[in-house]
Amino acid sequence: MVLNDDMLDAAFRYRKAEVWKQIYSDDIFAVKLSNGEIGYCSVMGNNGEHFALGLYLGDEGLKTFVCSLGGEGLSRIELLEHSLMFDCITCDFMNAKDIRPEVKSVIKDYAARKGVKIQRPHGWPDFTRHQPFFAPWCITDAGEGQLMVEALDAAIAFGSFVKSGQLSFPYPEGSTTPTLSDWKKGGVRVPLLVPDGNGGYSLSETVSPAVSDDLYKEFPFENDIIAGKVKSLPSADVTLLCRWSYMPVPFYSDDDDEAPVYQPILMVIDSENHDMNPVMPDVDSISASQLLCTFANGFTKTYGGRPVEIVVDTPLSYSFLHDFCERCGIRLTVRDERLDELDQVSNLMLSTMHMFF
Repeated sequence: MVLNDDMLDAAFRYRKAEVWKQIYSDDIFAVKLSNGEIGYCSVMGNNGEHFALGLYLGDEGLKTFVCSLGGEGLSRIELLEHSLMFDCITCDFMNAKDIRPEVKSVIKDYAARKGVKIQRPHGWPDFTRHQPFFAPWCITDAGEGQLMVEALDAAIAFGSFVKSGQLSFPYPEGSTTPTLSDWKKGGVRVPLLVPDGNGGYSLSETVSPAVSDDLYKEFPFENDIIAGKVKSLPSADVTLLCRWSYMPVPFYSDDDDEAPVYQPILMVIDSENHDMNPVMPDVDSISASQLLCTFANGFTKTYGGRPVEIVVDTPLSYSFLHDFCERCGIRLTVRDERLDELDQVSNLMLSTMHMFF
């Protein structure tokens, strides 16, 4: 865990500034970071419930923020899938009871040394790293801790610019903040803070790229032996309905510096007789590649050969099965609407897992 005095200094400055009183969470601004990247920042807390700063690194980080804007009307399963894809660093301000003991110990020591009084409520800073397919975890990279310090200081300066009237949001005409449609088209003018080298910032702007709402990169299936084996199997007259998902409770390793990972699950239904054959991760491996190998190795025993077709109904499922199907000689079909059969299985499995974890 990386939690040093510089990070806590910046966090308590930010908490005292109460930047959220001037800014809404959708009012994104950018900062030029010391590593050369553009960091996109979201200030949370204007509604008086959750006080935090989110830092999204580069265009890929911005994409995960933008896709979160389209969350209304999503099912429980779809919300879980979206939440798995966040790529950002946050500094949240929590109540004492919600802070992990090891973090609380560091903050107490800092407060005693610095003579800092921790505000109540929502006064305890909690730095968290969010990565796709991993559970939120403490920062373990000192460089990322430094980037968060820069973002917190930039947020304080940005709030001052807004409060003093030096800045009005340069968003599209007729819109207070950009919509999901605006971000997808690109060209959103985002306020940009550039450090001036003297502890201050010059105010500029950057123009956003067109942001795709496709969160999921294609997963390459690189097991040539399994691919060749499946392709040589006789074709079985069977179509499988498949959905790639993740267990709702993460897997923890013995390494405190390793973020807990969500274990993949492949929901599988034989479309003709409606038999369910979910593919679960092996005890010794939770990798996506291993899950696909387990799936493929069961074709002969379960179906008598290679499925003629696999049907998926989510972008996440397509991203993990497209290359696999192409290399194994299986037709892959994508449905625009989610399949009721898979929704029922997913809901049942997720509910059952919640009972045991």
